[in-house]
Amino acid sequence: YATSNSTGYNWGAFVTPEGVEFDPDAPGTPDPDPTPDPDPTPDPDPTPDPDPTPDPEPEDPVDPPASSEAEISFSDSAKRTELTESTQVWKQNGITFTNNRAGSQSPVADYSNPARCYKGSEIIIEYTGMKKIVVECGSAAYATALANSVTGATATVSGSTVTIVLSAAANSFTISSLSAQVRIKSLKVYA
Repeated sequence: YATSNSTGYNWGAFVTPEGVEFDPDAPGTPDPDPTPDPDPTPDPDPTPDPDPTPDPEPEDPVDPPASSEAEISFSDSAKRTELTESTQVWKQNGITFTNNRAGSQSPVADYSNPARCYKGSEIIIEYTGMKKIVVECGSAAYATALANSVTGATATVSGSTVTIVLSAAANSFTISSLSAQVRIKSLKVYA
């Protein structure tokens, strides 16, 4: 901002970094860039630098997430993490299988290959986002007993296999009371 006429500047006039003189109070005069370029040397490569962090790919809402499956085997007691007269807990591949004595006349017992779950006992199967459970029983009779105990989902039997389809994805599914003893070799969950 000029302060003296004796130096050749006009009162109230500005000089831009490019050497252009203008009067900010004159009608129609644009405001100068308040932050002049500290390095007036022109860039030899006028091409702008590419963004070093590219934008992430947008998610495609049409494609559902990939499904997953996991299996737990009752072939030996190595996967059982708890055993008392009132409960047994098995864990493998993100699945937790709990058998509580609940209304059973018999205590929970130490059996594997297959695991035994007695009449009146409760089964809880836990796995994140499961939609279907496929249980391999010790025989067709045990499969039928298991299927007849399922409420709140659709259960079908094919030989010694029971397929349970949930009405919506869930993290837990409970069979409140078995109608008869069930022996289970393995089960798979699908999410």
